[in-house]
Amino acid sequence: MVLTRDNFQQYVLDSNGIVFVEFFASWCPHCQAFAPEYQQISEDLSGEAAFYQVEIDQSPGLANEYGIEAIPTIKVFDEGQVVTSFVGAQPQSVFQKVINDLNQ
Repeated sequence: MVLTRDNFQQYVLDSNGIVFVEFFASWCPHCQAFAPEYQQISEDLSGEAAFYQVEIDQSPGLANEYGIEAIPTIKVFDEGQVVTSFVGAQPQSVFQKVINDLNQ
């Protein structure tokens, strides 16, 4: 699901669990290449975390607020707070490690 300023609070900041948010742009070739993998990761780990996206051209305020300088950037939220982030495509093992570390 692609979030905007209108629903970011509800789905991310008010969440009681782990949320991954990919900041991306539709024109970005790295984002396009990572899109199928991010979709698969979100399906594989759906019971352990929530997965959303923010299109930086549609929501530049959110991109600025979270200091997005390169895309794709993944921000990881736990209980509504940013706990870590990473830039660029990452394998599923990175997402799983973040989940495991936060659940300890």
